Amino acid sequence: MAKFRGKSIILILIIILNMCFSYNFASGLPIFRNKDKENKIRYNEKVYPKAVYLTFDDGPSINNTKKIVQILKENNVRGTFFIIGALADENSEVFQELYKNNMCIAVHTYSHDYKEIYKSPESYMEDLKKCNDVIRRSIKKEPVSYIRIPGGAYNKVSNGNTMKKIREMLKEENINYVGWNICSNDALGKNVPAYKIKNNVIKQSKKISEKSKILVVLMHDSYYKKTTVEALPDIIKYYKDEGYVFKTFDEIIASEYEELVKSKIVNK
Repeated sequence: MAKFRGKSIILILIIILNMCFSYNFASGLPIFRNKDKENKIRYNEKVYPKAVYLTFDDGPSINNTKKIVQILKENNVRGTFFIIGALADENSEVFQELYKNNMCIAVHTYSHDYKEIYKSPESYMEDLKKCNDVIRRSIKKEPVSYIRIPGGAYNKVSNGNTMKKIREMLKEENINYVGWNICSNDALGKNVPAYKIKNNVIKQSKKISEKSKILVVLMHDSYYKKTTVEALPDIIKYYKDEGYVFKTFDEIIASEYEELVKSKIVNK
């Protein structure tokens, strides 16, 4: 009987420990049960006073993605690239450059065809999975569990009920969807002048920094965004001069996650 009781106690302890590793009781934050460390929220790591996440959507492109990667490398900075799976297939060599240069690779969409992906929640999740599969096949590892929804989580091109269900499904799957609090506005045209992109970022950063010490900057590395490339060195210099630490979504820590959720940048 004593032997049985001892085994029961051990079993209970194992269950409790397992719960502790899959859930943080202090903050209520889920830790992703993914074998890849990149998909976990990191605890007990250094907290920086000011952090900036440079993010790039709609690549990889044959002309601008490599240039952006080179600028980031020269400045010892990493970026998060929310990729289009079809373009990763089409421009596989460029896509590999992201991986080889240790950039954070995340899912945006496979097709970027709003009519198709927003036909139903199932259509969206199918597109998401297809993009996931491209990344997994190409770099032999899982993408981070942070994605960016095409057009944003409350876009105007889809049915409101469809988007609500999509957001619910993503949360059920422990997939975080990421917005932004700094918009470069480089998507307003094919050749938005570089000085305007730079000024947009700096002006918004000064305003947002008054209430948040974590900035998520939306830019694009698609085919026509050559002026984004031109503006990037000055944008990086501004953040360095202001004392920001550059972060990516494969190294997010718990306090940053909490702040981004609280400010509705993540999982709005």
